[in-house]
Amino acid sequence: MQTTGHTFKITPSVKREIVKIVDERVREVHVTKEDFSELKSIVKELAEAQKETQKEVGRLDRTMQELADAQKRTEVKVGELAEAQKRTEVNVAELSEDIRTLTKGLSETRGEVGGLSKSMSYAFENEAYRYLPCRACLVVHYLEGNPG
Repeated sequence: MQTTGHTFKITPSVKREIVKIVDERVREVHVTKEDFSELKSIVKELAEAQKETQKEVGRLDRTMQELADAQKRTEVKVGELAEAQKRTEVNVAELSEDIRTLTKGLSETRGEVGGLSKSMSYAFENEAYRYLPCRACLVVHYLEGNPG
């Protein structure tokens, strides 16, 4: 870059204005030692809070995993219970059919026992009559003076 040889001179009033503007800007961006210490303290507190948050997140992750595992076990058990319920329903249906069959058989057996009872009663009665003396004989026997 070529220079033309002109020099630029700053007047005292311009210099004062420049210094005034620079001082203002420095004051605006100036960080005091107290400000810096306060910021360090805040950052330290935030770091500690972050550590605690990370620990809590870790605990929550473990708890969530435990809950997920428990949920899986519960789902397996519920599936097993559903299968057992199905088997129970089949068994109950089979038992109900068996009870109906037994009830019908019992009813038939009662009828047969009742018929057999009547038949046996008639047979015993007929057999008993065979051993009874005839009425006419009893009357004659009684009249002859031999009661009984």
